[in-house]
Amino acid sequence: MNGNELIKIIGKPISDLSVQNMLKHFGYQEPKKGYYAGSIYGDELYIDFLSRCSFERQYCEPPYEFANAPYIETPFEKPDIRQLEFIISQIHFSEKFPNKLPFDLEWNDPIEKLKKFGKANGKSKNLDGTKIWYFLKDEYRIQLAIDETDKLKWVTVWLIDNGIKKALKLKETIKIQNKNILAENYVLLNELKNKKPTIQWYKNSFYTKKSIDETDRVLSQFIENLAIATKEKKANKILSAVKKVVLALNKLEEKFSHIETDEREELCSFILDAVENTGFQCNYDLTEEWREW
Repeated sequence: MNGNELIKIIGKPISDLSVQNMLKHFGYQEPKKGYYAGSIYGDELYIDFLSRCSFERQYCEPPYEFANAPYIETPFEKPDIRQLEFIISQIHFSEKFPNKLPFDLEWNDPIEKLKKFGKANGKSKNLDGTKIWYFLKDEYRIQLAIDETDKLKWVTVWLIDNGIKKALKLKETIKIQNKNILAENYVLLNELKNKKPTIQWYKNSFYTKKSIDETDRVLSQFIENLAIATKEKKANKILSAVKKVVLALNKLEEKFSHIETDEREELCSFILDAVENTGFQCNYDLTEEWREW
């Protein structure tokens, strides 16, 4: 099976004939049964699976069949077995994959060719110096790894998830959003500086002062950027302010490991409340697209 054939089975259940044929072709065993996720680690491919209920939550549009099913926490519970059926969510092509790659890619493709693949949706770099580029093509999200010699190293493919779909749809409405922004509301934003979650964090010995100080500065800068965007009635600058604060918090979390569940909820609530005060209208978590905490 070549790469283009393989990516067509992303989103298919493990019982599907095409998935069974793939397992047989590569000599893989079905992943060990779990509640919500499983994986196959082969020499040529790494394949991730999600349960049907988890897959629906992440990738499907309503109406859902199982996305709203309660979580199963113990082996004594008896769920509808269909909600836990594994569905392929990701395929990773390692350097040992011997057949044709998807999207007409080839091993050791130079960076010049990869640039022609399209505009990267995002870029990052691993600790070993490997460049990671993300692309959106048709219904797929594609991750390309580029080694230190600027050659293609490996490829990972997912379907485009709901968070990215919402973000893309939101960007299409930016001009309309400009009309929703109330320039006079920048005053409300300045008042939010006294409601930063870090104010309460200083009273908790769980955090280091340095981690709180740096988080507090990031949130203050976010409010200032948001106030400027509000005065100018620029929706794209509001989105930019959200992206900047989330990316900055990603770096701080990597540095201090101080953002747990409660802190995440407090930070998200603060950021989204601030955005709402500008008049910007959105019915989902804007931070999801960039958040790693």
